[in-house]
Amino acid sequence: PINPFEWPVKASVAKFAARNLTGAYKDSHYRSVYFHNSGPAVDRALKHYLDSIANALTAFRRQRTVFIVLAATERLDARPAGRISEKLGGVPVLSSEDYSMYELVSILRACHMMVSSRYHGIVTSMPGLVPSAGITM
Repeated sequence: PINPFEWPVKASVAKFAARNLTGAYKDSHYRSVYFHNSGPAVDRALKHYLDSIANALTAFRRQRTVFIVLAATERLDARPAGRISEKLGGVPVLSSEDYSMYELVSILRACHMMVSSRYHGIVTSMPGLVPSAGITM
């Protein structure tokens, strides 16, 4: 799952300087002079979004016998996936930090069904004929 509330990134020379001098803005740093949207409103919106996904998966698990795996196909997705995993009792999180692109695609193609907030997650699972649904905020 993505964090749709931290986009768009914006350039900030002041934040860049503060980050390099004091370590401030470390959590919102994207690349170079670019920083993610951040703050209490973003944190609240993300919490609600992740809670909603976790609640939907919990309800689905009550109705079906499923083994849920969360795939963080981009490094930015690992933190939101970890937070959902915690809410679901520690389901596995497969991250691009631990698996190559080819391994993750192979895993996605072996799934029986998929829900994704990443377009490429859905597209790469299509050759495996995996039924999929896209979600967003």
